[in-house]
Amino acid sequence: NIEGLNYFFTKKFGIYFVATTKYNVSPSYVMDIIYRMMKVFRDYCGVINEETIRKNFVLIYEIIDEVIDYGHPQLMATENIRQYTVSDAVVVPVAGDKQIKEKVKSKWNFFTKASAPST
Repeated sequence: NIEGLNYFFTKKFGIYFVATTKYNVSPSYVMDIIYRMMKVFRDYCGVINEETIRKNFVLIYEIIDEVIDYGHPQLMATENIRQYTVSDAVVVPVAGDKQIKEKVKSKWNFFTKASAPST
């Protein structure tokens, strides 16, 4: 509690998710809301990272506006929120996907070549 504000935060996917309140509320209640919001963001965008948040800022703002009404959570299910949002998600490719696929492919080739019978 700093100057009458309560701060709640968690770090997931390399990003801090923060909530504040002037009132005394259960920390587990606020953390539950934060985690549900993260789930909705993942349902919309596929992955949560800094670039996804930048490219989908308008959509995320719409989601927060629909979920939190005058400081009270209203809709927390993705299916219910979809009918009220106008923006579409901008899908951001994960930078490591290609590198991971190449590593798996090279390891697979290494193991299959080593175990393959010579003709």
